[in-house]
Amino acid sequence: MNPWLFDEAGKLTEQAKQQFPDLAAAAAGAPAPGWSPAGGGSVVTVDPAAVQRAGQQAVALQAAARSECGGPEASLGAAVASLTGWASSAAISAAWHTWSLQGQALNSAFDQLITSWRPRPAPTRRARTTTSGGSSPPEESVMVTFYELHTTNLAALDALASAFERLVRRWDLGESLDSGVLATLRGANWRGDAASSAATAITGIRTQLDGAFDEAGALAAALRDAHTEFLGAQQDLARALQGAADHAMTVDGDGTVHWAAPQGDPGDPQATARAKSAKQNADLVNQAIAAVARATEADKALVTALAADTGSNTGAFNSSPLGGISEVEAQKAADLMRLGDKATDAQLAQLDALLQAHGTDPRFASAFYTSLGPEGFLKDLGRLDQGPSCRARAPDC
Repeated sequence: MNPWLFDEAGKLTEQAKQQFPDLAAAAAGAPAPGWSPAGGGSVVTVDPAAVQRAGQQAVALQAAARSECGGPEASLGAAVASLTGWASSAAISAAWHTWSLQGQALNSAFDQLITSWRPRPAPTRRARTTTSGGSSPPEESVMVTFYELHTTNLAALDALASAFERLVRRWDLGESLDSGVLATLRGANWRGDAASSAATAITGIRTQLDGAFDEAGALAAALRDAHTEFLGAQQDLARALQGAADHAMTVDGDGTVHWAAPQGDPGDPQATARAKSAKQNADLVNQAIAAVARATEADKALVTALAADTGSNTGAFNSSPLGGISEVEAQKAADLMRLGDKATDAQLAQLDALLQAHGTDPRFASAFYTSLGPEGFLKDLGRLDQGPSCRARAPDC
């Protein structure tokens, strides 16, 4: 039964008796040293076998947490490779690095709990978990190219998003801790130094498990939002390319579009028709450009979301992640709103575009109004009415 408190016969070891006199007293049928029930109540005894069961449950829970947290790694490499050239590729790698270190910290917390149930050997140097070096957005902005948007296979990103979604759906580790380890220990009526040490470790683990669930949910949302936006941009581009083909246009691999210039007398009805066709060609080019811009915007938003969701503390999961792209853009809109009368026309146009793009998005609306608050929203809205556009229309605005 080692490395637990018990020898092969199921009895407390001598070292355990010296270190944990409360358990030794219980095993001998005596009250725990230095403690007696108040008010003349019955003596509380410890069930050593229950403590042992709780320890075994903790070991099983540690293995389950390690497996669940590491599950998405099977889909990681393909997703990172498929997005080569996108800012998201490096951001996903950085986020996974932070998530992995946070998982190691959770594993260390389980080690601490398990150690509290066994005799302590001489102190040893433990691997140190840093509190910095987490994921962060790349310093330089990366523009998604026509070729990347046109050729990228998004199936791997879809698989990674699905892996995190599965993790969230079946996450029951917090409940398992409560119904297994904690319930067993409560039934053991355990008191004393060893019990206090175990309680402290369990509290830390529960906090970590809750944080892992919240962070995993945010990462799942960010990856799913990005996949939806990337796929939508690809479909927009595909429609533009099909329209180009229908109008006898050719498109190079870098997105350059070619078509024949209209010929003839401008007053000729046929020349007018050809000019109209050229205008349609230009519209198709604009559609293609808009598709690339949409992908680039989503790419940047995913970078921001992943960094905010994992945070920079590799020693603990992030209990307050930002969320997905909807929440990232809601925060951006709220920040623009707070500029009030100091907002430029370009910033007002950006705010208007964000509000229109997410007009039917409940997640965006919730994050936007939560960030501003009801009073803040009305105050900032009033200040926006005093912005540069207003002053340009009327000097006394």
